[in-house]
Amino acid sequence: MPISQRQHFFCCLLFIGIFSLYSCSSSQLYVDEDRIPDEIQPPEQESVYTVFLIGDSGAPQLETKDPVLTLFEHFLEQANKNSAALFLGDNLYPAGLPDSSDPDRSYYEDRLKAQLNTVQNFKGKVIMVPGNHDWHDGGPEGLQRVREQERFVEEYLDRGNTFLPDDGFPGPVDLKLADEDKTGLPGDIRLLAIDTQWWLHGHEKPFGDTGEYDLHDGGDFLTEFDDLLKKRRKDFLIVAGHHPLITHDNHGGFLPPDIHWKPPVFGSLYALYRRVFGLPQDVNHHKYRQLSERLQEMMMLNDHLIYTSGHSHNLQYHVLRHPRTTQHFLVSGAGSKESYVAPGRGADFTYAGKGFMVLKFFKDGSIWMEAWAPDAESDRGKKLSVHLVKPATQEVLPPQEEQITSEISYQDSTYRTAARKDYDEKSWIFEALAGSHNRKYWSIETEFPVFDISTQKGGLVVDRLGGRGQSQTLHLKDKEGNKYVLRSVDKVAGKVWDEQLRNTIALDLVQDQFSIINPYAALVVPGLANAAGVFHTNPEVFYIPHDPRLGVYTDLVGGQLALFEEKPDGDMRHVESVGRSKKVLSHRQMIRAIEGDIDHRVVQEDFARARLFDMLISDWDRHFDQWRWASFEPEDKKGKLYRPIPRDRDVALMVMNGIGPTLAKWGPFYQYQNYDESYGNLRGMNANSIGLTRRFTNTLTRDEW
Repeated sequence: MPISQRQHFFCCLLFIGIFSLYSCSSSQLYVDEDRIPDEIQPPEQESVYTVFLIGDSGAPQLETKDPVLTLFEHFLEQANKNSAALFLGDNLYPAGLPDSSDPDRSYYEDRLKAQLNTVQNFKGKVIMVPGNHDWHDGGPEGLQRVREQERFVEEYLDRGNTFLPDDGFPGPVDLKLADEDKTGLPGDIRLLAIDTQWWLHGHEKPFGDTGEYDLHDGGDFLTEFDDLLKKRRKDFLIVAGHHPLITHDNHGGFLPPDIHWKPPVFGSLYALYRRVFGLPQDVNHHKYRQLSERLQEMMMLNDHLIYTSGHSHNLQYHVLRHPRTTQHFLVSGAGSKESYVAPGRGADFTYAGKGFMVLKFFKDGSIWMEAWAPDAESDRGKKLSVHLVKPATQEVLPPQEEQITSEISYQDSTYRTAARKDYDEKSWIFEALAGSHNRKYWSIETEFPVFDISTQKGGLVVDRLGGRGQSQTLHLKDKEGNKYVLRSVDKVAGKVWDEQLRNTIALDLVQDQFSIINPYAALVVPGLANAAGVFHTNPEVFYIPHDPRLGVYTDLVGGQLALFEEKPDGDMRHVESVGRSKKVLSHRQMIRAIEGDIDHRVVQEDFARARLFDMLISDWDRHFDQWRWASFEPEDKKGKLYRPIPRDRDVALMVMNGIGPTLAKWGPFYQYQNYDESYGNLRGMNANSIGLTRRFTNTLTRDEW
């Protein structure tokens, strides 16, 4: 039956009304009365540390004194040295700090100065993290502008390394705010600073040596963050990132009721789209949601962890209560802007106005959050709400008893296994389509020595977890401080995938393609490298037992084969195969050195020899971070000579065949070249290293090649 115009009109009204229920209240302040604590906040003199949180303060009033910054400055002036001021990103609207040639540069500097001047008389620490607007609002000049802001902020404040993480990297940066010995608390108060926009940014962003770990993809960032969480389980942790993981404003899909009338129907469709799919800066967007889910998953084991953020132009407090742990999510993004926030819906507190938050740590171990807003009738501001974040207690998390006994020993033990049998358990049809690769080597069973951490190299201790997003790597140290790595032979697909995609057949197919790797290529390379006159590390293959002496890393690396080798870094006078260099540098360190002194230089003949050796063993994955550089003093004593140390021979002796993979090598994977009787596509084999090769062989003649 045809629908009349009147029926159509009422259907539209009903449709709009239904979606209006998603954001049905316009109350500015909401407090869940059931969550108001029965306890009384301890007196101010019992506070041992205070953290002031302000975000999105990058559009302050310049004509008159900005009320939020004025109140924030008043709080900071009253604080002692046992405190920190934390700026949570979007420190400069609308698109970060342009370079000095921009005609509006002074205007944007003034916006930054208005915020930085609030800490002039502040005795505590100052930390500023970037947001999406600081990254050119996600635009192509993002990296340049966030680096420009870092330089300006740190020069203007002259208080050391205050803009974190450094140089556009994602972090995490582990910063001790207060020592347990001075506060009397059962753990340090620590800040983990991360740059969440790095994850979301769609244009140029930095990779490589971060100074703490090697960053190849988002999986490395997640691995490093997860490792720090494991190390700091007994500490009071504050994580500072710009983007909230939980938010009830437009970035979370909660829009004000009037959006449905702007215009009718289409406004409702817009609200529905942001609630279901999200814009790139919304939690519901697939890339943002992936980051939120992975961080929350990793933080679940850290009791009373506090995640602080801005981005949403309001104040919010959310609590997630798990069977054994509790996490707290603070949104303090109302430094210079304000926006609608849906009240209730599980939130403990929301405020749709300008203001900031304060975290207070007390002697009894309790943590309290206060929310403040400017008040036209009082210079002291208006306290909006007070919440007990963590009750008084003796421990942040009861320590797990580690049953590590001196009786455990794997010295001289062996274990018979194969690298991975199921790679070679495929039908001939499957192998014809997906490739036979190096499957036969993965299925060979043999005896491997069992790794014994207490006797290897005179005894080792775990330094940290690391490795690329596709492998598990433990960084180890011996008694003299020499560094080693223990890296899984097999890889793990899908570490940075969405949960939904990880639960599909795509994960199995991608995992299977790791069979292109020769699992024992790293053992063949040293002998060949010696013959070719190329520096190298000296890997060995071990079986890693489920050894309780590996602590929290036991389940991550236990029960598999791993390559153990020295890490080419620092003083390596104890390693003949890298020339007993007194100082081995990362690629970035070497570049800074040769650009800072005309007498420093790379030995180009050595680099050419190393590149030819790469081609001989079909190692096409030779980007800049696959190199370390041994330094030596030349006979004329002028400058330093840098000789290359190739590392990470994961793809050496690779074989990739089959109908599907072969077609892929003609397209997007043209750099993947087989170890075979012929070199294959030399352009593809050298694509990853073309920039380095051009720079560091530019003085060589054809005869020298």
